[in-house]
Amino acid sequence: DVIVESVKLFSISEANLDKRMVSMNSELFDAYYEEGRDVIMVSSHFGNWEMCATFGQHHMPHSTRGVYMPMKNKYWNEKAKTSRSRFGMNLVPRKEAISQLGISDVPVALILLVDQSPHKDKRCYWTNFLNQETAVNFGMERLASDHNAVVIYGDIQKVKRGYFEVTYSVISDDPTSHPYGWLTEKTAQKIEEKVREYPQYWLWTHKRWKRTRREDEELCNVIEKA
Repeated sequence: DVIVESVKLFSISEANLDKRMVSMNSELFDAYYEEGRDVIMVSSHFGNWEMCATFGQHHMPHSTRGVYMPMKNKYWNEKAKTSRSRFGMNLVPRKEAISQLGISDVPVALILLVDQSPHKDKRCYWTNFLNQETAVNFGMERLASDHNAVVIYGDIQKVKRGYFEVTYSVISDDPTSHPYGWLTEKTAQKIEEKVREYPQYWLWTHKRWKRTRREDEELCNVIEKA
């Protein structure tokens, strides 16, 4: 279904997109926009994440930046960029995400899918996820702390075939007040809860657990799990 729905994004109208992807509480962003606060909106490869990313710009007051991993195939990379940016989304390669916050007079909302596996040569954060030692990206936490950005979680819910709702909740609006790893683990915890509830809608991939923790890499658990 996700493949078919993603193909439809190449030609879908804005009105049809608004019917298929409904924001339940996008007003959550308004106060932070008025305060001039940048936001990092985190989510995962759940439901139709492509549709969620595409529609984000015209439901948030912030100037949105969708962070993506460029594809090796240049043709499909350009096609994907065209589809995702049709309604005003600004796309930035992952390597440029660090330069997007604190640079504009207009508050920015940086959209990140944070359940991708870290590059094998990159430093990462190790925690327990779905009962397995899992390497997760630490970039979101570092960005939030460095720029005092509000971290908001986008919970995607499938209503029926081709129709979704997204509900936002604040993970933290004071990112520097937490111990090292808290933001990363809290986000992973929310994703895990969603996957356990609806495992059929998550993008399962063997690459997620391909990396093995080295002896010099610490397994961190700053949030006690139930």
